[in-house]
Amino acid sequence: MSKITIERPFDWCNQSFTNIYIDDEHIGGIDAGKNIEFEVEPGKHKVAVTRGKWLFNKAIAVDIDKGEEKTVRVVSHKYTKI
Repeated sequence: MSKITIERPFDWCNQSFTNIYIDDEHIGGIDAGKNIEFEVEPGKHKVAVTRGKWLFNKAIAVDIDKGEEKTVRVVSHKYTKI
């Protein structure tokens, strides 16, 4: 099985709860300063995050091979983009 890790460093600028979607399915949330891991089938996956209930960001494509681990880092910028 392959694994995608979502990493969210502590950030004073954007501390609201963030929801995680893999392949358009809500799979959980993550607070600032936390990491969360998800097992996925090998292949291409879409990873997206939201801040609160309405702010969706463009999904990124993650292509993962069998047994591979990839990390997606969620950060906020000066203008609170995720």
